[in-house]
Amino acid sequence: MPRKHWKPGPSGALGAVQNHCDVHKIIVGVDYGTTYTGVGFVTTAKNHIDDIVVITSWPGTGRHSETVFKVPSRLAYPSENYRIQDVKWGFQVESGMTSYSWTKLLLDNNASRAEYDDETLTIQEAAGMPILRLPAGKSATDVVADFLTTIYKHTMGILEKQISEETLSITPLEFWFTMPAIWSDEAQDAIREAAKRAGFASRPGDQLFMIAEPEAAAIAALKRSTSDGSLVCPTEERSVGSTTIDREFYKLMSERFGDAFKNLPLKRRGPGSDFMRAFEQIKEDLASSDYREEVYELPLDMSLAEPDPRYFDDDERLVKISKHDLCALFDPVVEKIKALVKQQILAANHHAGKSVIKVYWCLKGVSRNSQAAIVKGAVLRGLEGVRPKTRRCRRHYGIAFCLPFREGIDSEENAFVCDLDGIKYTRNRVKWMIHKVLNPSRFLKRFSSTFATPTMRIILTNTHIGVVFVGRIVADISQVDPALVHSKINHAGIVVYWLSSTVVMRFGAKEGVLILKSVVDGSPDGAS
Repeated sequence: MPRKHWKPGPSGALGAVQNHCDVHKIIVGVDYGTTYTGVGFVTTAKNHIDDIVVITSWPGTGRHSETVFKVPSRLAYPSENYRIQDVKWGFQVESGMTSYSWTKLLLDNNASRAEYDDETLTIQEAAGMPILRLPAGKSATDVVADFLTTIYKHTMGILEKQISEETLSITPLEFWFTMPAIWSDEAQDAIREAAKRAGFASRPGDQLFMIAEPEAAAIAALKRSTSDGSLVCPTEERSVGSTTIDREFYKLMSERFGDAFKNLPLKRRGPGSDFMRAFEQIKEDLASSDYREEVYELPLDMSLAEPDPRYFDDDERLVKISKHDLCALFDPVVEKIKALVKQQILAANHHAGKSVIKVYWCLKGVSRNSQAAIVKGAVLRGLEGVRPKTRRCRRHYGIAFCLPFREGIDSEENAFVCDLDGIKYTRNRVKWMIHKVLNPSRFLKRFSSTFATPTMRIILTNTHIGVVFVGRIVADISQVDPALVHSKINHAGIVVYWLSSTVVMRFGAKEGVLILKSVVDGSPDGAS
């Protein structure tokens, strides 16, 4: 039976075809966001941004319309909700359910909340509730993996319906996950682990890669703009997300209504509640209405001793939010975005030594299609291989190794006598491999050393302010040619072994993380 291939059909529909094209894989972009998640895909037979199919069908009754580009990044467990038998996610999570939202922010244990938002008031403080929390016995990676499992199953189900189970089973998938540019190495590794545990790239032949969210957005914008000669060129990546607006909204409600709002149960005011769903609808309306209404109303069953009719309809139990209120929530975010764009342009011009970017622009409300920009950019990255020629390394990276002890300089705490030669050494002296400068996107660095034990352990560190332990490389030399392993009887009469190895560090790899391998005699040992 001839191998089947598939291609997008009319109006974005997909259909299986036989021997009509040489499609070999499907590119899938996954934009896992703090508040919402989007997925898009395309066959390698297509190469235009309009050929990308963005999933708009999501299960659950909480949608405002039948077509939505993203699903809430929200999860509810049956163990905590007696009304449900299975895990509920996205629009399936109903008001009153114990659920988990914004878990993405907890993936980076080393990052302060200020790295995501430079205001002093955190989301939890503004909301007056423990949004950034985890279920008992589960880590952030566990919860994210559980949520991404639902995304993976739904995506595979969509593909299976479109192209048939048989065709999907023989078609390799290439997944591109987006991630915040400011994420630490720990968080990058956590999202990769969560995605793999969820099933992504679990089939033979499937692959998983990572791309920074600003880079994905820039690729999508560049693809759109090439026809009119304009250019998007981000030089520094920052994050101004939807959670900023949500936080300010919670802050406004807390200031306006005090304990009457703060003491409400989560099912009335938390993520997934009718109250917050109404606010999400307002945010969507603003994308095309330009503050069409003078006053918006949000349902909230709240008791006030002396309700102010300007802000709360006590008879109908409706919170009133005016055009002025909305401007106060959105305008600072827009101004911050404009300031960041200006800062990036100035930095690019400074780096070039001349005015290479000139911009005539204003920021206005955008269509809902912009919600899919990042996921489309991720798909295009895999489809066309578009990527920056250079990228900025945000930290210094180095390897801690051993050097001869320096009396009066090195600490005795790190001193030891080497079994190989009987010489006194010091541990954790760092050789810096990559510096916090602009580097080629596939920067390679090699470092050779001799190890006196059959198993090599190297510490990789990075620094911004101080030195932080990032991870450990354990090299398995069990498959190394024994002829390369040398031995001798040392000064103490003990047989010791040693071999020479080269550590290869690659910055800017498709995998989205820093890649390290130890190489013996030109062959990598498989550690990374």
